[in-house]
Amino acid sequence: MNAKKFLKIIALIGALVAVLFVVVSLQPAAPLEIDSFPYEFQRLEIGSGVIEAMVADTPDKRVLGLSNSGSLAPDEGMLFVFDRDDSWGIWMKQMRYAIDIIWMDQDLTVVHYVENVSPDTYPTVFESPTPARYVLEVPNGTIQKNSVNLGTEVVLID
Repeated sequence: MNAKKFLKIIALIGALVAVLFVVVSLQPAAPLEIDSFPYEFQRLEIGSGVIEAMVADTPDKRVLGLSNSGSLAPDEGMLFVFDRDDSWGIWMKQMRYAIDIIWMDQDLTVVHYVENVSPDTYPTVFESPTPARYVLEVPNGTIQKNSVNLGTEVVLID
């Protein structure tokens, strides 16, 4: 192989590597998936039912929420834990299914809820008019099925 052919091959390989680098760098970052974090679980007795909830107790876990996740089983949910009382807004960004949202105060008493929140509601933000410390997202229909009302007390199960 002569030097000219060798240089052409090296230049072609370099150009291909450069194009590949540009294509890869222009790809959007993969969205965080719910499996990105190790979740602790907390069992909750709420109304007439029991929910096995993933605990979202860090800013990253709370921002991700249930975005990009598959559907929840009837007895599953996500419990958002905050360090202070506030109205805590919840939206349906990158959600694929409807949920019920339940806000609870520091004593785990239901202070507000919204039923049948569809992914189509994004970018609407749902907030509690009463300050809350916890927010529980559960499958659509859970509030009605478990007879959850304002004032319902939630019990943590060991």
